Amino acid sequence: MVPGGLGAMDSRAPNASRTLEAWRQYAELGKLSPELLREHILRAWTRCDAAGASPRTMIAKRLGPDELDALLEHERELVEAAKPYMHALSRAAGDELHAAMLGDAHGVVLDVVGHAEHIGAPGFPGPGSTLSEALAGANGIGSPLAEGDYLEIVGPEHFIEGFHGYTCQGLPLRGADGEQVLGVLSLSVRRIEAAERVREILICAANGIEAELIRRRLEIDLTALLDSAGGLATLHQDILQLQSAARLRLDRAARTASDTRFEDATRLALSGAQLARRFRTQSELWRELALEDVSSPRPLDLQKRLVELVELLATEASMRSVRLEVVAREPLLVVADTRALSRELFRAIMRALGQAATGATLAVRLVPHAHGCALALGEVEVDSIREVA
Repeated sequence: MVPGGLGAMDSRAPNASRTLEAWRQYAELGKLSPELLREHILRAWTRCDAAGASPRTMIAKRLGPDELDALLEHERELVEAAKPYMHALSRAAGDELHAAMLGDAHGVVLDVVGHAEHIGAPGFPGPGSTLSEALAGANGIGSPLAEGDYLEIVGPEHFIEGFHGYTCQGLPLRGADGEQVLGVLSLSVRRIEAAERVREILICAANGIEAELIRRRLEIDLTALLDSAGGLATLHQDILQLQSAARLRLDRAARTASDTRFEDATRLALSGAQLARRFRTQSELWRELALEDVSSPRPLDLQKRLVELVELLATEASMRSVRLEVVAREPLLVVADTRALSRELFRAIMRALGQAATGATLAVRLVPHAHGCALALGEVEVDSIREVA
């Protein structure tokens, strides 16, 4: 899951002269200077030092044509999902010398989009180049992967001298579980002011890529369910509209940023990121409901899940001219098979919707019992939810 801010990064402003002195001390004396470096840069340099990276020279490692073709085929879904968002990020950078880069989970570059003069410079890493910290020092591809979070590296904060003219930002791309790292998105520019201008758009683009990958998986997972569920297809369309809206806001933010309306661009980017995160939450809930498998018991706030289900069913209820609302209560923590329990709640609400009169309001609440709880609509208990505590 993409962070909404600086993540694990030390948010202090970089000091170029102090950092350059730290680099000189390391390059000439092999000495790390914690007092001169931001915390996340010190961590990155410590990893580079342990891996034997050289502060003077990048170790060039590039896949051969056949290896690169095989990798691109293996990562084809990620590359396709990322491409429109990389172009949006490039539009946001505008006339700045820049490169938007996509890497795999091991730091191998998969795609580059940007200013021709920038990405065409001699020695600039293209598809097939490995940018792990061990080979390329602290950089916008390898360091976010090593840190597992958003990272910014400004000028001489790069471990290798040849990268000192760049400001790089990057962050990992994660799978639907929020844990598995699928790749990394990065932007390199010449001026730190340009990096600050597009930071939120970079985060929004990463959210968008993750959401697109989830959407593609949903298309596969839900085909059978949609074929048999009739009207439930409206739920599927409702979720996909969230992703589409997030994408449109990113495109608008990118155009606005390139027109130098920075505050408007940031607002649009954050709004798009919020929609993308909502898409992610709802699509994962959709998947739990669609797949008839089981999961290991784990803690779940049943009240929160009820709210999520009612939000998921908002369009379906509207089409039936029924109003759904949740009666607010304290959190109800349970330990259960969350997928099976979510399906029970979902089916109970759907049955109630099917029986509700046009124009009715269904007030949904949970009623705790000694050995579980019941789902109630109005004052009537409609289903028992067992073995949840």
